[in-house]
Amino acid sequence: MKKAIVCGLWIIILGTLGIVIALWMKKADPQSEDIRSMPYKERGAYLLTKRYPTDVIWFGEYSELEYAINVRFPGTISRDSIKKEENCSKAMIVINDYSSETGVTKDDIDLIFEILSTDSRYILFYMGRKNLAYIGEVFDQSKNDGTKCGINPDYCTDVIVVHYNGEWKLVSGGQLDEIVGRGMNLSEEVYGAMDTCCTLFWGY
Repeated sequence: MKKAIVCGLWIIILGTLGIVIALWMKKADPQSEDIRSMPYKERGAYLLTKRYPTDVIWFGEYSELEYAINVRFPGTISRDSIKKEENCSKAMIVINDYSSETGVTKDDIDLIFEILSTDSRYILFYMGRKNLAYIGEVFDQSKNDGTKCGINPDYCTDVIVVHYNGEWKLVSGGQLDEIVGRGMNLSEEVYGAMDTCCTLFWGY
């Protein structure tokens, strides 16, 4: 009888302690439902800085983003320049090629895909049309399952590519006239790319 009482007390104590720890963790790091209730851009910025601290490696034209994130500008694409910073859990390679003047080559894209294929922490986010068709070709070759992603530069202006859990995944979308019409809001595009990765590929 005495043992049963002691066991019962321990169960209550441990249960209470578990609830306290869970509440503390929820306060320190919002749960999925809390993140989804955030305003769109704020949510993307939170995911890039808090949930998945992301090394944003930027090529092409840049304008200040609405919410601060870790952005750097190597200038040229090389294995060393796009190496993920140690203090980040993810790396997003952003190529803003809306002007088609970044100078990004097919060799650069091949290198990025090579890195994506061996490190699932990388994300490629390409904005523009100049290299879309080639990105689609490399993506199809990388998947090597006979299917085609069907990227058409006449209809879309950006792609997100990840290689996660052994699967190649791509999302395309956007219309250049719409983007230009709303002032090429890079904040919306970048935060949205991270949000897409989180919801479709990783879950949060």
